Amino acid sequence: MISRFSKFLPESVSAVQPTVDVADLVEESVAVFDVKLKVHAWNAEAERLYGWARHDVIGGAIQAAVRCAPSEALAVILAKVHKHGEWRGEFVRTTKTGTTVVVKAKWSLRKDSEGNPIDIVETSRDITEILRSEEAFAQMRYQYQNLFQASVASFWKLEFSAVTQLLLVLKESGVTDFAQYFSENPDFVRQLIRETRILDVNERTVAMFGKREDIVQSLDPFWPDESLPVFAASVLASIERKPHFSAETVFQSLDGQRYDTLFTVSYPPELRTSARFLVGIIDITQTKRARAAQERSERRYRDFFHFLPVALLRLDGREVTEVFRDARMAGVTDFRRHLDLHPELLDRLLDGLKIAELNHRAVEVLRGISSEDFAGIPVARYWTESREAFKDVMSARFSGQKGYETQLRMVTHDGTVIDTLFFAAFGPVTGEEHTSLVGLIDVSDRVKAQDMLAKIQADIAHAARVSVLGELTASIAHEVSQPLTAIEANTEASLLWLGHVEPNIAEVRELSARTAAEVQRAAEILQRIRSMAMRAGPVKAPVSINPLIDEAVLFLDHELTRQRIEVKLELDRKLPLLIGDRVQLQQVIVNLAINAIQSMTSGPTAPKVLSIRTFSNDPTSQIIEVEDTGPGITPEANDRLFEGFFTTKPSGMGIGLAICRSIIEAHGGHIVARNLSDRPGAAFTIDLPLLPPR
Repeated sequence: MISRFSKFLPESVSAVQPTVDVADLVEESVAVFDVKLKVHAWNAEAERLYGWARHDVIGGAIQAAVRCAPSEALAVILAKVHKHGEWRGEFVRTTKTGTTVVVKAKWSLRKDSEGNPIDIVETSRDITEILRSEEAFAQMRYQYQNLFQASVASFWKLEFSAVTQLLLVLKESGVTDFAQYFSENPDFVRQLIRETRILDVNERTVAMFGKREDIVQSLDPFWPDESLPVFAASVLASIERKPHFSAETVFQSLDGQRYDTLFTVSYPPELRTSARFLVGIIDITQTKRARAAQERSERRYRDFFHFLPVALLRLDGREVTEVFRDARMAGVTDFRRHLDLHPELLDRLLDGLKIAELNHRAVEVLRGISSEDFAGIPVARYWTESREAFKDVMSARFSGQKGYETQLRMVTHDGTVIDTLFFAAFGPVTGEEHTSLVGLIDVSDRVKAQDMLAKIQADIAHAARVSVLGELTASIAHEVSQPLTAIEANTEASLLWLGHVEPNIAEVRELSARTAAEVQRAAEILQRIRSMAMRAGPVKAPVSINPLIDEAVLFLDHELTRQRIEVKLELDRKLPLLIGDRVQLQQVIVNLAINAIQSMTSGPTAPKVLSIRTFSNDPTSQIIEVEDTGPGITPEANDRLFEGFFTTKPSGMGIGLAICRSIIEAHGGHIVARNLSDRPGAAFTIDLPLLPPR
């Protein structure tokens, strides 16, 4: 069979192998079509490339087989072929499967002996992958340029060929241990730096180190002596065929500014022969300063934590945060009440809050041997005495408070119970949600001293009350004698009525009722005297202040009547209860009233009026005011009025007002004295909170 392409081949070739499709042996696609683009020939590579068999294409227009988009208009291409005999360009063509390929083509015009066009021979080559590679390379180059120029890191292109030659000479001289040689010969390392050429730098480098034209020279001006070991190590990394090297070192700019940097260099195998490498320099000056500052801060914290003479504990509460998270997901807002409703959570919290660290003072306060005794131990072991206080601590932490402080009792490692001043800083302060910092101050001795002081103050207050009773002996005797006299008279009358022939039972019954009333009256008088005279510790309980004032006035009624003193009571009967000791508060009122009585009877003051008022300016407290119409407080006594053993009375002990102040302050309130501004007289004002001090 004669090859269909043989007429396009030299005659010698056709004669030797007349049956071989020579065009099928070439790697290029070959197609032959007439000037009207009707296909006459289609080689094997064209079949492979476009997917169309010869019999599918021959006889038809090439556009029908391969839809194409030429780089120029088809009419322009044909005109060039007819004019110049050939055309070179690119086609974007679609294969039988719909795949797009790009081919680089050449159209050659064949003519007969008379110069008339016969057909056009197209040879083409698939350049799709080449174009893709070129696009990828261009994209990579674009990205590299962007990275190189726009990066916040300083990039340098360095050329090390001279360095390589120096190292070869050194090796030929017999040096085998380069590390030792570099260490012993820093001048040689400096020579290596001097021979390292800077080929290019990015904009960040210019911003850090100087003008580009001044930088693109030797590396020498930028590498201080203190950084010589790092350069030597980078050269050793290259000699040892390591893929890269990085280290922290110091660079300096042309104007002498120093930078702490992270120096990195990579040694790709394909670039080793060119001796050109890319070096990256990241300015870590601020980072190192921040790191140094953080280290100093941590060191100060450690010094503070371990050497402060206060017991400090760092608690890990990861399990506590889980309980909080579950509670918040359940919509809990009042965590204190939530703990009351779910008592099992309290043990979970106590077991979940563990000691992570404690200082030396904490070991001493909790009476351990070393910090290892406490590592990882739940606080449940030490918090058996103040479980209700622990609820308050957890509630404060749940509600987002920064801290909490209170006084509570704790059990030490050896089982001893101590009184402590407890304070805690929670997540917002420590910086970690699950971490709390707790401080403990052992106040056991202070609490014992306070208890002793309270006992002494109670004894002094008792002595003061007894002293008041002594001053009121005449009044007490008169007040007691009144019901006794009435009882005696009623008894005698009852006997007379019973002695009649016909006893008058009705009269006796009425007299007996009167007698019983007088007995009750006498009992109440004795009870008031007994409450003033009895020795007892303070008892805080809900109390209404107005009945105390009524009883105090009744207690002093005889003395007020004897001294002809008018009493004015302006009491707010809607005041709520406050928490306090009934006897002590009544003692204060009685003491202030007696002082007012004595003040008004010490001179010719008229009229004599004792005014007592109660009211409230604040929902959390209430006020008691005791006023008189006496001569007032002298300037000399004004500053010392509440001092112990200071008195203006010839026979006074000087403890009354001092006791009054200590009682009021123990109730969380305060007492002040002043002279009235619009008339003679003095006023004492007491401000008491509704709730007692914690």
